[in-house]
Parts: sequence; structure tokens; C-alpha cells
Amino acid sequence: MMPRLSLCILAVLTLLPFGTFHAQGSESRDAYVSSNLLAALYHGLGHALIDTMELAPGFEVERRAAELSVLLVDRFYEERAAADMALDTAFGFSERYEARQQAVRPSPYWHAHGTGLERYYDLLCLFAGGNLVERSDLVLSLGLFASRLPGCPDEFTAAIAEWSPVLSRMEDLHLAGRGHPLVIESRAELPGAQRDVLAFEIQALNTIMRLPRPFGVIVDRCYEANIHWLPEQREIIVCVEYVTYLYETAMSR
Repeated sequence: MMPRLSLCILAVLTLLPFGTFHAQGSESRDAYVSSNLLAALYHGLGHALIDTMELAPGFEVERRAAELSVLLVDRFYEERAAADMALDTAFGFSERYEARQQAVRPSPYWHAHGTGLERYYDLLCLFAGGNLVERSDLVLSLGLFASRLPGCPDEFTAAIAEWSPVLSRMEDLHLAGRGHPLVIESRAELPGAQRDVLAFEIQALNTIMRLPRPFGVIVDRCYEANIHWLPEQREIIVCVEYVTYLYETAMSR
């Protein structure tokens, strides 16, 4: 079982603590961007693990990758940080939020991985199921129907049953001094403090797990606002344009 961590990614920066959705000004925008960047990284990590470990048939890949992004937040973050990140990323990935945007067009990342309302509610329920007592009010405020809440712990348990063997295996590889660290290569600069956010997140992940098969994270210019997994290269590509897009959506909230 991996330990629950308060990943101090943002604590090393001269910003507010992680998850400051309700803060004001540039600090709030940085926190919003960081939350959505890390959630997208987790989603890409899900795709990479599914592909390299042959975990799911094609029609289930998107669902399982999305589930992993929620499970990692639940597993790694203390409760307040998890709730703050859920607030930021719920607005960042939901179809309702994109439909309200007038100043910024939806990104290619959102077109590929963004949730329709049904999947959006599924992810809210999944998050709630990890701690129903403390998260019920939050997910209800984000639109989940109260009638669905009693079944959320079962949905969480089912998702954990799928992913826990994978996460435990990666933890065991780390403890045994085997496997491969997640590596990052920067070919372009991310705006704001996000380079450090991404680097420290990967460093934190490497303190608790190792990959069964190697792959890396590449920061580069892509000429589209996206984060995507390239199976032939075994690379998660973090596009500078995607982070720029997140700052633009943060400004327009």
C-alpha cells in the first residue's frame, strides 16, 4: 500500500500552498494551472501504463486513464489538498465549464480527453467514494445528484480493484531497487512556475514507485494545446501551448 502523502510540489515555490482555488490574483491562477497540469499528467500516466503493461482493451482506455487521475489524487494527497485540486480540475475538464467559455476555445487535449457530463459525474462520484463523509458536500456543489451518493463507495472500490495491483507493483519495484524511474526532459520552457511544479511532481512520484517498463515525460512546443501519449516513442508529451491555454482559461474564469 502506498503511503498517503502531502505532495509538497507547490510548497517549494514562492506561491500559496497547493490547491488555492479561492485565492485571488496570480496565485490563484498559478494554483489552477498547476492542478490541471498535474491532473493531465496523471491522465497521461494512465495511458502510458495501460499501453506499456497491456492493461485494458481499447474501448476502456479512456475510462481507466481518467479513473487513475482521480485515484492518484485520492491516494497521494491529504484531504484539503485533494479537495482543492478536485475543485480546480472539475472546472478544468467538465463539458459544462468549456461550454461556458467565450474567450477561449476548447483545447485539442480537451477534445481528446475532456469529459462529457456522464463521465464528469462518474469522476465526481469516484472521488466522493474515497471519502464520502468529507467529500459529499463538495461533489454535490459540483453537480452530482444526491441520489447517486450512496453508490459512490462501491464505484471507488471497483476502480481501486483495477488499479491497486498496478500501483502496488510499482511500489514494490521501488522497494526492491528495480524498475525504471519516470524521467523528464525539457526541450522548451513552461510558463510561470510550472516547470518546477512538473519537475518536483515527478521527483515525488519517483520516491515511492518505479515503472515496470521505461517511458518518459517530454516538455516541448507542439503548436497545439495538448498533452498526449506517443506509444511508439514511449513518451508523454507536455505541450507548452497547453499550459499557456490553461493560463488563458484561468484569466477568463
